[in-house]
Amino acid sequence: LRQPASFVSGGEEGGLFKSTDGGKSWRKVINGLAKGKSGMIDISIHLSNPDIMVMAYEADENIPDGEPGTGVYISYDGGESWNVVSENVGIVRDYYEFENDHNSIIYAATDNGLYLSENDGVSWVEVTLNDENGAAISMKIRALGETLDGNSLLIGTADNRFFLFIKKTLLV
Repeated sequence: LRQPASFVSGGEEGGLFKSTDGGKSWRKVINGLAKGKSGMIDISIHLSNPDIMVMAYEADENIPDGEPGTGVYISYDGGESWNVVSENVGIVRDYYEFENDHNSIIYAATDNGLYLSENDGVSWVEVTLNDENGAAISMKIRALGETLDGNSLLIGTADNRFFLFIKKTLLV
């Protein structure tokens, strides 16, 4: 039965599914992912090594302590198994991933601000954002996108503001 203006995202049957035969058959992948209901899932595949994948995964809010939940996950085996890599950055709402010759560089949009990892999510650094007067600002970030030239990130916040951030890397 159709219901106007309604939308269901995730649930018990949701999750990550993988096909190795061009979409003729699918199987659910669960190794390393949060148990229970799932919501939004967004995956990036490393261009030079498709076995490396980075994913934002929205999990049930009632995950037991010690279990992986909502966050950024990484796989090194083509999505067969996953490890959460964003446990210390807060609730991840969106992410942007790009690669260099060595690893994935990940920006995570969180309820605690913008975070950067230059080592596949092993460690994270909070990125200081400044307002037009140069004062540091803290905000709940909801969305990230890249400019057409690839040099900047567009940042959307929970209070409907947008910022332009010139991408920087900490590695020399």
